[in-house]
Amino acid sequence: MEQSKSRRKKSKRRSSSTSSGRLRPLPETFQSQSPGDTIFELAFLKTHSRTLDLVAKRSITGRVIYRRLCKILHTNYIDPDAPPSDYIKTDDDAGSKGLRAFTQVLNHSDEFRPDGLHLVPGDFASVENMGQLGGVIVDWYRNHGWVVSVG
Repeated sequence: MEQSKSRRKKSKRRSSSTSSGRLRPLPETFQSQSPGDTIFELAFLKTHSRTLDLVAKRSITGRVIYRRLCKILHTNYIDPDAPPSDYIKTDDDAGSKGLRAFTQVLNHSDEFRPDGLHLVPGDFASVENMGQLGGVIVDWYRNHGWVVSVG
């Protein structure tokens, strides 16, 4: 009975280490030379774990982006092949001014502001349909370190 408990403890330890079963060593510059350096090494490891946590939290699905866009446009469905002028009403015939202004609507919306979305008017310059508009938003997330999945 005691042997099975010790095996469980060993297996738990291995799961938190690398695939070879050993912890990765610190970079040579952080190898401990004196007892005071240990505090610095611990701070280094803690900082890296926080950074990894932040990176891991930066993921979003295409479905979430689509739903947020629907909410901003006050609609339940967005046709990817429809021109933006079907959803974004503007005074000019081409709708380009309204589309450029729509970047600021997205940037300052309650849906996208927490993510730090920062589109510039030129991002929508070549957008011809709503599918491309959504693609620009997805590209912004990917270019800023987010993992975008289909989900």
